[in-house]
Amino acid sequence: MPKSQSAAITFPSEVELDDPNLGTTLQKVSYSLARSIFSSDAEMALAFGVDRSNMARWKAGAPLSAINLSRLVAFDVVVSLLVGFLSPTTIPKWLRSTNAHLSNRRPIDVLLAGKLSDVVAAIENEKTGAFA
Repeated sequence: MPKSQSAAITFPSEVELDDPNLGTTLQKVSYSLARSIFSSDAEMALAFGVDRSNMARWKAGAPLSAINLSRLVAFDVVVSLLVGFLSPTTIPKWLRSTNAHLSNRRPIDVLLAGKLSDVVAAIENEKTGAFA
């Protein structure tokens, strides 16, 4: 996230699966990772097909529709896999560029279509140096 957009995320010292706030905490983390690849709340809202006002609610951990929660988690997973493999400035570019491992589709479009496994496979292929 750009410095002006950064927000402190408090992680529990231990994770208790029966903690009623665990889902909200995990959603906040997922939101922060997903948001880091967009230049603004407006851009993220446009990509997700929702009103920009939803971004503040999502950031606070408000309930999401099943489809938007799935998309948020997918972006979280992909960003987590790309951190350390690509530089932080390259991750958004990678997501918006056509990818031979995805039949020349953009990873961001594939994620928004609900095909997380395809993008994960593309990342693994790139990490291992496989050719498309």
